Amino acid sequence: MPGAKSRYDDFVAQHINQTVTIHATGNFLSWHRYFLYGYETALREECGYKGYQPYWNWFSYQDDLSKSPVFDGSDTSMSGDGAYFKHNGAVSGGDIKLPSGKGGGCVKSGPFKE
Repeated sequence: MPGAKSRYDDFVAQHINQTVTIHATGNFLSWHRYFLYGYETALREECGYKGYQPYWNWFSYQDDLSKSPVFDGSDTSMSGDGAYFKHNGAVSGGDIKLPSGKGGGCVKSGPFKE
C-alpha cells in the first residue's frame, strides 16, 4: 500500500481502504476470513512465525463485551474501555450508527493503562 512503512501497515491500510465497501455487505464474513488467512500466511512465510492467530468467540460476550476476558481490564486483557468520555458515537459503513459506549477516555486498567 502506498505510504506503508512496514508489512503490517500493508494489512492495516488494506483493511482501512476496504472498510466502507466490505462492512455491512453480504460478503463481510468471507472477506474477513480471506483477509486473516492472508495475514497469517504472511506472518508464517515472510516472518517465520510458527503459531496461529488466536480465536476470540465474541458471541459468548455479545451482550456485554466489557465482560469478555479480552476487554475486562485485567492484567491479561487488552485493557478496558477507558474512563467515561462523553461523545456522540460514530457512523460506520455509511448509515450504521454506533452509539457512545461507557468509556472512550484514557485507559485506566489492564496492561495498556496510562
